[in-house]
Amino acid sequence: MNVMQAHGDLRVDKTPTVAYDYTVTIRNIAHPGFVAERREDREGLALSAMKAQCPGAKIVGEDFIKIGEQPKSERMGEFKIKVFCPPA
Repeated sequence: MNVMQAHGDLRVDKTPTVAYDYTVTIRNIAHPGFVAERREDREGLALSAMKAQCPGAKIVGEDFIKIGEQPKSERMGEFKIKVFCPPA
């Protein structure tokens, strides 16, 4: 996770909307032991990234933003994971 954050492949942003509190952005890039195309990998990484700010984080949605074309079978872009942080 730290390597992904250092390279800009993982980012957590506070959102101004009332439907959810944070957006966890995950680039669709290959990393050892992590496949962004697998929902369980994305959700696990998103919840792990939120553990410090919000131990009870809940994923409430997801979007995929396409960024160009890639010759491989994987889509080139970013997953935007919407996270709700319930009051403690």
